[in-house]
Amino acid sequence: MELPVKYSHTGANVQASRRYNLIVALIALAGFTLVNVDSSFFTGAYLDVMKYLHLSEKDIGYIYTVSYTIGAILSLFIGAMADHLGRKRTFQIAMIGVAFGSLLSGVAWSLISLIIFRSLSQASSSAEPILGQTFVTEEVDPRRRGLWMAFQQEGYPLGWFIGSLLTWVLLPRIGWRWLFVVGFIPIVLCIFIARYLHEPPRFEQAKHSRQIHQRSAFRDLFAPEVRRTTISMSIYGFFVMVGLGSVQLWMPSLAQSHGVPVNSIAEINSIGTGIGILGYLFSGWLGDKVGRKYAGIYMIIPGILFALLLAKFGQSFESITLFYALWWFAYMGQFAGSMALAAESFPTEARGTGMGFVTFLIWLGVAVSGILSPLFAAHLGINGAYLVLGVIFPVGALVGLIIKKNVPPGQELIEIGD
Repeated sequence: MELPVKYSHTGANVQASRRYNLIVALIALAGFTLVNVDSSFFTGAYLDVMKYLHLSEKDIGYIYTVSYTIGAILSLFIGAMADHLGRKRTFQIAMIGVAFGSLLSGVAWSLISLIIFRSLSQASSSAEPILGQTFVTEEVDPRRRGLWMAFQQEGYPLGWFIGSLLTWVLLPRIGWRWLFVVGFIPIVLCIFIARYLHEPPRFEQAKHSRQIHQRSAFRDLFAPEVRRTTISMSIYGFFVMVGLGSVQLWMPSLAQSHGVPVNSIAEINSIGTGIGILGYLFSGWLGDKVGRKYAGIYMIIPGILFALLLAKFGQSFESITLFYALWWFAYMGQFAGSMALAAESFPTEARGTGMGFVTFLIWLGVAVSGILSPLFAAHLGINGAYLVLGVIFPVGALVGLIIKKNVPPGQELIEIGD
């Protein structure tokens, strides 16, 4: 397979390519940021939602579980759709779902309606990281792939950071319903901006090849040369997200159990996610130096340690903020390396499907945390639940990274096995 012109020529084509690289990265960043603003709104406001709709923490757990389970299932189809319909069109369809899911969340009147609307938003949100990571992987200079992927992955902490700030400022003034309306407008703008994207040349070549040979993308995931990537990254994705879902999504309950005022929770989130932004950039830089596998390992180990400290010693505003911010830097920051490792390791003709399969396990992990966190909290307390789910389960993610083959920094996709 020939390399795209942009990697083999100099001059005007390279300059145009660099500009387009930036456009792709900015749109992918914007999409990932906005879907996470919506997620941040719900996590920051669910205590208010509970009071207004007379819900319990178990009900909130049901919402997380159902919405993320549907998102997990949809990820399988979204990834395959991206390999057949195209990256751009699938991206726009997903963002439309997020926009209306967010808007309708603001008019929910019962547990059932809220589950339906959050499921629409979350199921659509599950598609954006698949598409954004795939776009960036296939378009950018491989010598800086780690930093470009970190830039796109910044949408996670950046979205939660912006969402936390807006929740902190707006929730007391306009209430939780109007908060979701605020999130609707920029998502719609992102949908229109995405018109500037075009399908990556590498994808067009792979699509043509698949049509000629009539290959199944799902079958490609378990071909001998890809099987190790599929299995190892799926193990990683499931276990890392049980830990993430338990620590991040239930942090308001941890803070409240230790007497931290509700209006301080958004402040904790803002500080934590702000530090997390630095962690993503550091992880991307480290991945370009030592390889994304080792960057993920080097950061997830201290991330597990900080989760342990949060579970054992997070008992005040100051201690929760400190350990939560450090957890964001290390545990969350490692995603910039680990998800780039997954995206670059799948062949182009099955990259969307492969990322969809890994994302399926990722959202399934969050759904499981939605079931287990309230259950463990009821028997062990919220700190005990953090200890089991936020510390022990992520060891499985570490195992997944250890058994994954490293990709040396700077390799072209064709050298990896594209």
